[in-house]
Amino acid sequence: MTAPSAYLALLGLSAGICLGVAWLAWRNRETPGATWLAFSLLAAGFWLVTTFLSWTAPDLATAMFWRRLTYLGITVDVAAVFVFALAFAGYDRLVRPGVLAGLAVEPVLVNALVWTNDVHGLVWAPATTPGTPATFQYGPVFWANVAYAYLLIAGVAYLLLRVARQSGGFYRGQLVPIVVGIVAPAASNAVFIVTGSPYDLAPIAFAVTGVAFSWAVFHRQFLDLVPVARDRLIEEMEDLVLVVDREGRVIDANPAADTAFDGPLIGEPVSRVTAGQVTVESGRLAGLPEEVTVSVEGRNRRFHPRSSTLAAGASDRAGALLVLRDVTALKAREAELDQMQEVMQRFLRHNLRNEVNVIMAQATELAESVPAARDTARDISGTARTIAEQGEKARIAEQIISTTDRVETDAGEVARSAVEEVRESNAEVVFETDLEAPCRVRASPYLDVAVSNLLENAVEHNDADRPAIDVTLRRREESARLAVSDNGGGVPAGEREAVVSPSESALEHGSGLGLYLVKWVARKSQGELDFGPEGGVALELPLAGD
Repeated sequence: MTAPSAYLALLGLSAGICLGVAWLAWRNRETPGATWLAFSLLAAGFWLVTTFLSWTAPDLATAMFWRRLTYLGITVDVAAVFVFALAFAGYDRLVRPGVLAGLAVEPVLVNALVWTNDVHGLVWAPATTPGTPATFQYGPVFWANVAYAYLLIAGVAYLLLRVARQSGGFYRGQLVPIVVGIVAPAASNAVFIVTGSPYDLAPIAFAVTGVAFSWAVFHRQFLDLVPVARDRLIEEMEDLVLVVDREGRVIDANPAADTAFDGPLIGEPVSRVTAGQVTVESGRLAGLPEEVTVSVEGRNRRFHPRSSTLAAGASDRAGALLVLRDVTALKAREAELDQMQEVMQRFLRHNLRNEVNVIMAQATELAESVPAARDTARDISGTARTIAEQGEKARIAEQIISTTDRVETDAGEVARSAVEEVRESNAEVVFETDLEAPCRVRASPYLDVAVSNLLENAVEHNDADRPAIDVTLRRREESARLAVSDNGGGVPAGEREAVVSPSESALEHGSGLGLYLVKWVARKSQGELDFGPEGGVALELPLAGD
């Protein structure tokens, strides 16, 4: 019996597509499961080629030879695609010699029975020719092989669809065509068996397989971007992950949680973990403490708990997910920083100030007792005063950095008060103000410190014969811009770069902490520090209510 030319052409086309995609899979064999996918498609190509040769054979004996070889492609294809699904779904630990040997038993046994069928007739009746209509009679081994193959295909579909469900939308776009490509030949073969059609449509369905796989490879980057199996990710997380049902019982936990609490947690009340009464309300854990302390291997570890809802359906809330993040090292670091902060505050408030006062007193005594050393004593006193001022700025800087609050204030009033204060001690400087009022902003409570430092910096480094400073405040659509400029050289480029740099740099002109204070106030205000092209400085501050 000869098959129609169209059927033979489709067999050849399908074989070419499968072998081409097998080559692509082999090129990406470092991807989990890709090697087994290549073997599967290679076996499918072998199945198609031998089917083609069986239909074009010159006599019955040759046709039967190729039909028997077809079973090698069929059985290896199904086993290999199952191993591919295991590896791709994250169960590559199961792809070991013992499992592979077990999967090889059925292909070896079936093929042995196929080649000895004339003796026992367990695959098909000895007097019939496989693949021809009407006279073909299946034996028990054939049906067992079909059932086994469909069972493995069902397992493949389950594994891949499970990964697709647990992955993002992009990866679902990869896996859905892969599942379609794998299931299509099995479905077509089922139609062939049930209807008794003379032509097995499974080989033709491999054209669908090839197109689906090609789409996944070229349009969805299949074999390049592989989803991580979330179950395995949870198992390897250092965070403690627990699933709690409506009654507050632990119904699942990752290995880290079981280890931390010295034994399996499944079935235990969640209060064993939280060390307090916790209830599940609308899919969330109510009554969670701010921190959970657990003794692990004789050492107390501190965890920050966080819960989220697990929904069983569109409106049915099944329970809650509890994640405990280990914050032991973080809390220890916070304690160290708090201690260091206390020490530095004490040093800046008392030790440094007292030592500077001693230096200034001794400089005064030196100037009075040794007239020739008055200039030197004056320099010593001035340097000591500068150290005291910088120490006070360092103390204020610590307060700015540790404060997260923002307050609503009138930026115009803050600027006006700062100008008046600086003007009192710098009568030789001309101040011009143009302050839009009212202009309420939401900023750090240390905004006045930032403005004062901008003004003092402009005064200190102004080299003009008659120093003049302009202060402007303009309300914008979403912010207020408070700018300070002068008729001197402005802020040198080196100082601007030092302040805006993410790492610490030395300032060129000894401005010390002043501009850093301004930058930190801007950051704490959720605003920006901006240096103008001519050396001016501006603060961009969010308007109140934004």
